[in-house]
Formats: sequence, C-alpha cells, structure tokens
Amino acid sequence: RMIPYWAIGVIICITGSILSNLGWTIQKYSHMQNQAMPQQMQKQYYQQKLWLLGFVIYAVGNLGDFVALAFSAQSLVAPLGSVVLVVNAVMSPCILNEKITNRDLQAILLIIVGDVLIVLYSNHENTSYTLDQLISFLARPAFIVFIVITIMICMFLSYKKDLLDRKLDPNNASFYDDYERKEASTEKTLIADEVMHPYTYASLAGIVGGISVLLAKCVAELVKFTIEGDSSQFKNPISWTITVFLLATCIAQVHYINQGLERYDSFYIVPMFHVHWNIWSILGGIIFFNEFHSFQPINYGLFTLGFSCILVGIYYLSQREMHNATHTTKRDQLEVTESDAESERLLAKSRVPNTVQ
Repeated sequence: RMIPYWAIGVIICITGSILSNLGWTIQKYSHMQNQAMPQQMQKQYYQQKLWLLGFVIYAVGNLGDFVALAFSAQSLVAPLGSVVLVVNAVMSPCILNEKITNRDLQAILLIIVGDVLIVLYSNHENTSYTLDQLISFLARPAFIVFIVITIMICMFLSYKKDLLDRKLDPNNASFYDDYERKEASTEKTLIADEVMHPYTYASLAGIVGGISVLLAKCVAELVKFTIEGDSSQFKNPISWTITVFLLATCIAQVHYINQGLERYDSFYIVPMFHVHWNIWSILGGIIFFNEFHSFQPINYGLFTLGFSCILVGIYYLSQREMHNATHTTKRDQLEVTESDAESERLLAKSRVPNTVQ
C-alpha cells in the first residue's frame, strides 16, 4: 500500500475540518441575517434555510472526521480539528466581516506548527477494536472516573449557563433594583458574568464534542468490522447504546455551539470550543484506548510540544475583543441608565432658583 492508513485518516480529517468550518461560517452568517430582521420576523436557528444549508455542510465535514477515525488513532485525528481555526481565520473576515489582527496571525502560525508536530510524532499504528474489546475498555476504572468527572463539569456549566441566560436577559427588570443597592460590586460581577456567559456555551459544546469523538471512534470500529463480514458487532444492545449516545452528544454539541454563535463572535466561540474539544478528545483516546503505549520519549516530547503550541495559539485567538451579537448587554444598559440619571440630576439642579444670601 503506497499510502499508509494513518495518512489517509489525516487527509480525510483535514478535508472534513475545512467543510465543518464552512458549515459553521454559513450558520453564523444565517444568525446575522436573522438578527438584522424585525423582532417579529426572526426565527429559531433550526427554522432558517441558510442555517440548514450550513448544517448539512457541517454534517458532511463531521462524517469525514468519523471516517478518519476508522483509519487513524483518536489522539492523531482529534488535534487536527484545529485546522478549523486556520480556515475560520480566512473565512470569517471574508464572509462575516470579522477583523483579523497580527496577534491572530501569530496564533494561527502556532497552531499550524503544532499540527505538523502532532502528525509527525503521533500514534501511526493501524487501530482495530472488536466489540468485546470496547466493552472491556468501558469497564476500566480510569475511564469510569473520567466520565463521572466529565458529567459533573457539564452539570455545573449547564447550571451556570442557564443562570446567566436569565441574569443577562435585558428584559429582566429585577436586576436594576439589585444594581441600585450594590452599584460597585454589581458592576464587577456583571463584567465577570459577561465573560463567563460565552465561555459556558463554548466549553459545553467542546466537552460534549470531545466525548462524541470517543463514541464516534467506537462506532467506526464496529462499522469497520461489520463491513469486513463480522455481522455480530451490532447484535449486542451495548453497540446500539453507544450509537444512541453518539447521536445525542452530536445534537447537544450543535445546539450549544449555535447558541454561542448566535450571541457572540465566532473568533471567540470557535477557538474556545476547540480548546475543550481537543483536551477531552485526547484524554478520551489516552484513557479509553491507551493510545500512547507505543510512544518513545521523543514522541512524548514532541507530541506534547505540538499540542501545547495548539493550545497557546487557541488561547491567543480567544483573547480578542468580543462583541455580543444579539442584544445590548446589561452593562451597556446600566451605563445608559446612569447617564440618564446624571442628566436628570443636572437638569433638576439647573431649575433650582438662585437665592441671594
């Protein structure tokens, strides 16, 4: 064979990442178009035709990632998802009119260097796992701890997201009463909340997406053996349970990231999503499949260096100035409220007649 399996997986993964980002960009553009319409004419994202087109392209890209997992190790495929960020840096300024800075370009260069190192020094073994092997992996104590911790983190982020959804709702009048009582502390809290809010969307989507990669790898292995003639792979209820959880995590990922894209810049949501997506994908491969067992010291060192470059690049991208796309923030409204109050005080003062002492 002229092209090794792992290289085929890399090519498919990069192609899928490009398509995924194109789908994301179209979805974001659909959100922008929808928000420009009068309030009564706006639709939910899943009711927008342009969003559905973007979703189809995104789904095809993710199908590419699914196929890539059948050829390559999860720890190789997962970090290459950061190619999305490079493509995003090209598409967002062209289609969404989002500005790109020199810092963004430096971050993108770091991500490319990291991707190259990971491709060169990651696990290049051909992976094949039967259903019996996958079931034994599920029972590993380390994996059970990993899943329990992941569920707890997701529950906390979901609670925080719902809380901030209500708190940062500009129609929630009760906030202003609290502001009058705790003006200084509330201002600081509000700034922190407005940083945390987009983070909850991106991190939830990334963590759930990282788990979906692990499940997709399992299903890809089952499909591969089925195609090769082993019809027993999907006769066990566990196979279908894994498949159902894969669909559920994919739907949750799409939902959370679209809620984030609907409200905030893709230049923040997409990189922050990929930080968590990469971490949970790689941890899943390490803990579940034990994919680092054949690594030599140079592999450990340069794989870690490559992954660190990707994380630093993603961090730089996430530090850019962000704009809330859906509504004026409460902090902005409070500034307006304060300005109006000050104007009223000055006006009242001017009306007081001067008295002769």
